[in-house]
Amino acid sequence: MTAQSALKRKTVREPAYSSEQAERGRKVYEANCVTCHLPELDGSANATAEARGAPLVGTRFVQDFGESKVSALFNKMKRDMPSGKPGTLTDQEYLDAASFVLQRNSFPSGAAELTGDTAGDFWIPGAGGGEGLSNYTYVTAVGCLHQDPTRSWLLTNAQELKKTDVPAAGAAPTPAVTEGPGEYTFRLLDAFHYSPEPHNGHKVRVIGYMVRLGAEIRVNVQALQMVSATCGN
Repeated sequence: MTAQSALKRKTVREPAYSSEQAERGRKVYEANCVTCHLPELDGSANATAEARGAPLVGTRFVQDFGESKVSALFNKMKRDMPSGKPGTLTDQEYLDAASFVLQRNSFPSGAAELTGDTAGDFWIPGAGGGEGLSNYTYVTAVGCLHQDPTRSWLLTNAQELKKTDVPAAGAAPTPAVTEGPGEYTFRLLDAFHYSPEPHNGHKVRVIGYMVRLGAEIRVNVQALQMVSATCGN
């Protein structure tokens, strides 16, 4: 897909469903999906619940459905869900449930409902936070360091990635710029080389190479610097 066509396509950042439809979808979800995917839609990412279903929110949702049309989410639900009896709901119920998932991923509602036709018109965007940056750009970001249940390290509540210069050999790190919390989450590659465990839950500055992997943006860590012992402002 060219950059020009990507700019023209409609995404679910434009309203693709109504709030009334999402409310119906919540009831469909609670009746048919909550056992596997849990009340918070975090599914198997919740280490304490032993859930079977994949997370339908957060970075895993972006990995699975980012840069796909909403019809891919609808078709996945219709083909595989509910567990043990797939395809047993009506198309309207699957569309309503998909609308609920979009709502829980903070995509806005509007006046029109999601339909079988419009599900093929709207795209689910990939992870934001690196717009205008090419792959393997040297970047920096400040956010909250967090280890997820799979023991992967994440930078959460981060601002957009910012391009920075590769430091000269032996140069001291520049002071971190204090920023308020942002909306982005980046998976960190090779963070274990920098002894992150003592900083779990701390605000940190991460420096490294941006890596686009499908719909997700990751940072190959080259330096990790604590900013604050808390993740607040």
